Amino acid sequence: MFDDAVAWERVVAQAVFESQDALAESLGVTKSTVSKTLHIAKLPRAFLERMAAKEGVGLAPAYNIKLIIDKAGNAAAERILELVLARATSVRPMEEHVKKLLDSTSRDAEKAHYSGNVPFQPADGREIGALK
Repeated sequence: MFDDAVAWERVVAQAVFESQDALAESLGVTKSTVSKTLHIAKLPRAFLERMAAKEGVGLAPAYNIKLIIDKAGNAAAERILELVLARATSVRPMEEHVKKLLDSTSRDAEKAHYSGNVPFQPADGREIGALK
C-alpha cells in the first residue's frame, strides 16, 4: 500500500491519467481509496518507512496519521503512531481524535473571524464607523 501511494502519486503528477477518478477506474478501486492513498503519499518519509516496516498497518490508520499531522503536527502524530505500531489503538479512536481536532480548528476559525472590528470607510477614506 505504501509503495502504491508513491507510485500513484508519480502517475498522477505525470498526468498519465486525466484525473484521480480515471486512475481509480483503471485500477478497479474506489475513488476514496485513490484519494486516501495519494494523501498518505504526502506523509513525512520517516512516518512512511516506519509504517511500511510494520506488518498490518493499513490505509485507515495511515490516513488518520496524515490528518493528525495536518491538524496537530508531527509530535502529536508521532505519539499516535507509537500506539498504532504497538497495536495499542484502533482506527475508531483515531477517527474520534481527528474529529475533535477538526472541530476545535473550526471553532477557533469561527472565533477568529468575529474577534475584531473592521473599519468602515467610504471611498474618500474618512472613517464612519466599524463593523464587528
